[in-house]
Amino acid sequence: MTRIVVVSIGPGNVGYITEAAKKRLQGSDLVLGSIRQVEDIKNISSQNCYFHIYKKITEIETVIEENPKKQISILVSGDSGYYSLVPYLQKVLREKFEIIPGLSSFQYLFSKIGENWQEYRLGSVHGRKLDYAKVLSEENQGLILLTDEEENPKKIAKELYEKGFRGMTFIVGENLSYENENISFYNIEDWQTMPEHFEMNVCICKKGENYAYL
Repeated sequence: MTRIVVVSIGPGNVGYITEAAKKRLQGSDLVLGSIRQVEDIKNISSQNCYFHIYKKITEIETVIEENPKKQISILVSGDSGYYSLVPYLQKVLREKFEIIPGLSSFQYLFSKIGENWQEYRLGSVHGRKLDYAKVLSEENQGLILLTDEEENPKKIAKELYEKGFRGMTFIVGENLSYENENISFYNIEDWQTMPEHFEMNVCICKKGENYAYL
């Protein structure tokens, strides 16, 4: 049995965690994650499990080295294949690890709006840069983005509008799968009416029937 497993816990609500993930958490001695992640899964983990809430991801390597005999699970939100810790862990961990996939936040959002996502491009501006205008100028149905406080949906809509994009809808899913979930729709032409602040969210930049890049 592999001692270290990356466990994808879905968009947040424990109802969307896979049975494989639940089984692993129930058999773990040590679980590492953020405050929100740990709070989400605490009730479905082993009663004898110890939780380590890290503030910096560099703590993960140290904690694993200090616990050489424990069955360890590392939590990632959404799915492990969409802007998660996996590439970092591949670089720093000396031991091999397994991965349990999960439901991503953008998959959840598309299910809520009743649409498919295979013609969209995936991206993130959460703590990183992306030329979203360039991506949207290519042939696709739109762009899916993880955002943050600085690179927020209103800023993105404003920049795209000023660069000549028209006929687009911005679909913002906040706190997805939680009780305070909110999904809102905005036309790019009305970017000025968008809120200045959004909660934890996924943003879909969707090209409509009247899409144009002037």
